Amino acid sequence: LQWGFAASPILHNGKVILQVDIHDGPYIAAWDLETGDLLWKTERPDVAPSWATPAIWETPTGDELVVNASIIRGYDPDTGRELWSLAPTSVQVVASPITGSEKLYVSSGYPPARPIYAVKPGIRGHHEIERGVDDPALAWAQDRGGAYMPTPLLYRGLLYIVHHNGRLVAHDPATGGPVYRARFSESGTCTNSPVAADGVIYQGTEEGTLYVFEAGPEYKELAVHDFGAPLMATPAISEGMLFVRTPGELIALRGEAQGQGSSGP
Repeated sequence: LQWGFAASPILHNGKVILQVDIHDGPYIAAWDLETGDLLWKTERPDVAPSWATPAIWETPTGDELVVNASIIRGYDPDTGRELWSLAPTSVQVVASPITGSEKLYVSSGYPPARPIYAVKPGIRGHHEIERGVDDPALAWAQDRGGAYMPTPLLYRGLLYIVHHNGRLVAHDPATGGPVYRARFSESGTCTNSPVAADGVIYQGTEEGTLYVFEAGPEYKELAVHDFGAPLMATPAISEGMLFVRTPGELIALRGEAQGQGSSGP
């Protein structure tokens, strides 16, 4: 199983959906949330193993189940029927798709291709993207610039791409153009994904550093915290608390009480 299994289950309209892109017999399937009965199963024999979690994309024509793998695909979440596919992309995929109010963003950063795709609603059929050739199904595309492991973050009008080596690029989600490029002050290896709350973005590194920076058109590093242990799991935010997991601990951080400063992490 190489590095093991990493996709998380998602919930949609009373179903549990799981992307199982393993070496032998990959598939995607849905089970009834209450009973556990298998509702549908779609084999995926032409994809390489991936570690991405699927996403539900709400479009004007209905919800779509989007999976990122060596072939990017959209499915009907009620039946498992394939609606569309998109290539080329990386042979090993970790980052999950990101849905916005108008577009879907899919990226990856491993050979042979490291693309970033901004997909329009209504895409159907197979699309093989050629360099320098516009495809009507895409709002824009870049044939390089995708990140290997971190999932992109779409937040307050910017698309943040964090690269494995601690490089950060903030893109205009409408055009794909770079708004700024930066490196974290102490660099680091980024294998988890950025999260955000209250205008602040958090990114951990394998070296144990948590970077805190301001969302916006310029890079402004607010704080650097050393946890003394690798941060490989993506931080979680809930009800004013930031949860950070190391190999040995789960740490909960809370901001100051309301009226004494920020009410968020």
